[in-house]
Amino acid sequence: MKQILRYVVIGLSAVVILSGPVALGDELILKDGSVIRGKILKEIPGQSYRILLKDSSEVVYTADKVESVTFGETNPPPLSLKSPDSTTEQQEAGARPKSWGAVEESRNAFDYSKGGSDNGDSGENVVKPWMIGIGLGEYGLFGAKVGLRPADLIGLEAGVGGYLWMVQYNTGYGNKQDKSGLSAQFGGQEHLYFTPRTQRNQHSINFGQYYTDSIGPSLSLAYGYERHSESGIGFNFSIGVWYPVGDYKKYLADKIKVNDRNIDVTIIPVYLELGMFF
Repeated sequence: MKQILRYVVIGLSAVVILSGPVALGDELILKDGSVIRGKILKEIPGQSYRILLKDSSEVVYTADKVESVTFGETNPPPLSLKSPDSTTEQQEAGARPKSWGAVEESRNAFDYSKGGSDNGDSGENVVKPWMIGIGLGEYGLFGAKVGLRPADLIGLEAGVGGYLWMVQYNTGYGNKQDKSGLSAQFGGQEHLYFTPRTQRNQHSINFGQYYTDSIGPSLSLAYGYERHSESGIGFNFSIGVWYPVGDYKKYLADKIKVNDRNIDVTIIPVYLELGMFF
């Protein structure tokens, strides 16, 4: 009986030794001082490193974010995307020996080199420093704009559009007449962003100032959303409030050349914008 127990203990010990956890002795030292520990699965020389973390997740870091790399003593060299002609060349190029087998990329891995997930942070700016946009509600009924993004929190833009005005005025003897038209509206906006330029989905609070000869100066305050893509083409949406700050009745009266006491104007204080940018 003791002999049987001795064999069972020896067998269990062998299983524990052979099925021990994968060594996670590699280290990525990032330029910001962070130390990422795990097992490097793949290295694309001069481009990126894919590393397996202790929680079994995989992360890809671009080479420009990495200061240095340390491989654990028990780990083989990582897989390289080069295709050397011999085993010796594979080892010189830092490729994993064939006996270790190929490493299949995880579809769930978070790839920082390509902007990560749908709303991920790539570590690189996906928002261009400048843009040109068009759309409905852009500086009036429709219009165009140019914008700058000099910093993560700040955006500036200027634009021009066609403002649609409508007025009803008294022609005398109780008769009323409607009149409408388009006027050029000029203006600018300041955007206060809550998301860095490394994210595709951008959220902001927008402050606008405008002028047109039909109602004079006006202001707006709105929430803004932008969606950016790798191609540089995106769309934007804003919703908020807008209101003229001058004597808009006088501006309209001068526009249609009537007494301002004879006109009737209804202001809808809603700001709505839907456009696309390049």
